[in-house]
Amino acid sequence: MGRGSGRLREDLSETCDDEGQRSTREGRSLGLLGAGFYAPRRFSVEEKAFVETLARHCAQALLRASRLEREDEAGRWFATTLRSIGDAVITTDAEGRVTFMNPIAEALTGWMEGEARGKPLEDVFAIFSESTGAAVESPVEKVLREGKVVGLANHTVLRGRRGAQFPITDSGAPIQSEGGRMLGVVLVFRDGTVERRDRVRNEFLAKAGEALVGSIDYESTLATVTTFAVPSLADWCAIELVEPSLKTSKQVAVAHTNPEKVRFARD
Repeated sequence: MGRGSGRLREDLSETCDDEGQRSTREGRSLGLLGAGFYAPRRFSVEEKAFVETLARHCAQALLRASRLEREDEAGRWFATTLRSIGDAVITTDAEGRVTFMNPIAEALTGWMEGEARGKPLEDVFAIFSESTGAAVESPVEKVLREGKVVGLANHTVLRGRRGAQFPITDSGAPIQSEGGRMLGVVLVFRDGTVERRDRVRNEFLAKAGEALVGSIDYESTLATVTTFAVPSLADWCAIELVEPSLKTSKQVAVAHTNPEKVRFARD
């Protein structure tokens, strides 16, 4: 019986990496490709070359399949990790189009990942200045332009797809290849409602404390405190003091977001 064979080896020919540099990889045996015949025969140089070429192609196919499988595993691991963290995460490609969203990002933006994928980030992640209402530059645009980690300005709010608004804090970072080529951006953000509330309360306590110890005119001081409370803590605030001799209360200060309501409360 005649038989020809070729070892399945990693290709020793030169290849180009992402940077266009020439490199070679050390060959290693992956298996054996055999071709047999019932009648004895000799193989020509051309036939041996054919078998070796076929074996080399098979080895390359196996390596590509193995490499793709590893990439798929890494991609699944990466996606699972991002879906599991407590902050909202959105990734984009190098053109700023959405490629991934985790469940927290879906909840805050009102967009499902399948709907948002491929859309420009500003369509999904609409952010505005809390004080002026003006649109804020997308952090992804800034990352793509500057190629470094950036953060949002203070007092930025996210307007969800259904109109809900949240104060947010976030940061954007570039996704780059080993050679430094920009592949996209990852954006991490969270609902800052609790942080904002705590900050506003602390600021109020600081200003109110300063006012309370800065004057002996208690009615004027209490009136100042009510103006500090509106509108940062409440839509309206009133202070009444008990009159011991009359066993009743006296209104000494009132503040409201609507001046007409202030006059009504005093009347």
